[in-house]
Amino acid sequence: MRRNAMKFIKSSLMGISVIFTAMCMINSMNAMEPESIWVATEDGQKITIPMWQVDQIKVLKRALSRQQGANSYHEPVAVRIDELKLSLVQKGLDILKNSGNFCNFYKDLGYNQQIKFDAAVDELEVDMLDKALEKCSLPGSKSGPTWRISF
Repeated sequence: MRRNAMKFIKSSLMGISVIFTAMCMINSMNAMEPESIWVATEDGQKITIPMWQVDQIKVLKRALSRQQGANSYHEPVAVRIDELKLSLVQKGLDILKNSGNFCNFYKDLGYNQQIKFDAAVDELEVDMLDKALEKCSLPGSKSGPTWRISF
């Protein structure tokens, strides 16, 4: 009899443990940040931006914190910048994160896209890219000196 009671208690505790673990997992999943957010550009495009990039783009981070309700395709964060400029910033952040050949990326953009890139970095307040641009323009940088137009 005592043996059956011990088995019952042990199986009950195991069941409670499994339920508790499952509830903790569900709560932690609900508290997790999304992997990306939806953004509406001023030219009417809707795109997703990974959260690690949002963390680098001050204007997006502020807009997301002010957004009422959940971010979705139907309720994106609105920004006053066109898709081309935003995609250039995303590409620059990807280059910095993955390969580090930012100076070459910037130099290869060409004059018109460099102007758009510079404007986007300033408008969106992307400090990481601003610092990378400064390093690229320093004499003796690995990819040679480049220039930056300030507005």
